[in-house]
Amino acid sequence: MIASGTGRSPDSAAWIQRDEFRQAISHAVNRQQFADAVYFGAAVPVWGPITPGNKPWYWDGVPRYDYDVERAKALLNPGGVMVLSFEAQKPFIADRMGRALEQVFGHKPVMFRVPYNAYGWGGLVFVIGDAPGAAEAGVAADPKLAALVEEWKAAAPESLSGDTPLATDDWPYIYLERPTIPVLYFVLAGALTLLCAFGLYELKLGGAVKQWGGSSWHFFFLGAGFMLLEVQNVSKAAVVLGNTWAVNAVIISGVMVMILLANLTAARLPKVPLAPVYALLVLSCVGLYFLDLSRFAFLPYATKALVAGLLTSLPMLFSGIVFVRSFAVAERKDAALGANLIGSLVGGLLQSVTFVTGIKALLLIVAAAAGDQDRAGDDAVGQRQVIVAPA
Repeated sequence: MIASGTGRSPDSAAWIQRDEFRQAISHAVNRQQFADAVYFGAAVPVWGPITPGNKPWYWDGVPRYDYDVERAKALLNPGGVMVLSFEAQKPFIADRMGRALEQVFGHKPVMFRVPYNAYGWGGLVFVIGDAPGAAEAGVAADPKLAALVEEWKAAAPESLSGDTPLATDDWPYIYLERPTIPVLYFVLAGALTLLCAFGLYELKLGGAVKQWGGSSWHFFFLGAGFMLLEVQNVSKAAVVLGNTWAVNAVIISGVMVMILLANLTAARLPKVPLAPVYALLVLSCVGLYFLDLSRFAFLPYATKALVAGLLTSLPMLFSGIVFVRSFAVAERKDAALGANLIGSLVGGLLQSVTFVTGIKALLLIVAAAAGDQDRAGDDAVGQRQVIVAPA
């Protein structure tokens, strides 16, 4: 609609064609962010319909409007409105959306449900302005629209309870009504547990698990802690990098770098005292708990990806050092690796606690377990161990 400059009514076409409106939209679009996040740096920003690759038709003199949200706001008239359309099939989702808008704008939005029609599925529509009454005035300015909105409100009354918890960076579960673990996750956990038990029975390995000693349980917790930390890292980095496949690539790359550094450190410094390593592990987990990665959002994408990938994976450097030392002295490396893999499975299941505690709590769980892990490792290694390391 913005590209063509046309709308379903002459009024909408008029304001869409205004130079100030188009310039404001252009200032509000972060083209470099799109190029970096969506195309992972394999694209360049463009300011017109023709790309630089189309050399016969491309003109480099097209006016450019740099990303500047404040400039975009200055170009728009006061009293403007924002429209959010969302198919909220549950009342608590609608309440959460409405509360979020109220928190940002300071007043309640106008809300109505558009029924299914020839133009689409419809859905719940929120209209809110930068000032109280702006949305109501905008709707009332068009008598036909105002009458239609009243008709929709009468056909499908909507109201907000105002008591649904808001989604946050730490608890981003929009489709979950309350902090609770969905029943489906218990079903999946039960199914995986039965499958694992069946496999142990078929392979006649049930007795081996019962005979686990301190070393096996130590490596079990290594795998569980690693998986919990990786889940936390992906969710935490999404705040600054966006929810795209690039986040997984950055985090996994950071993990691999820390694994290599841990092996290099263990090889070059085989007698380094482990007590400082444990302390650094716990401190790095606690530090990440309080660190808000969104403060790095202003950096260029490549820079903040490097910062997020290395910072979130830092605990794995210290835990990896101890993992290497532990594995080197393990009497049965096959049993140690098996226990580690089973621990990873359990860690993947335990990530469901974030539905109740929030994502950051995983860091505290890892840090607390790291400080207490010596009970499982002392018998086999003769020194204190840690729980987080590559599975």
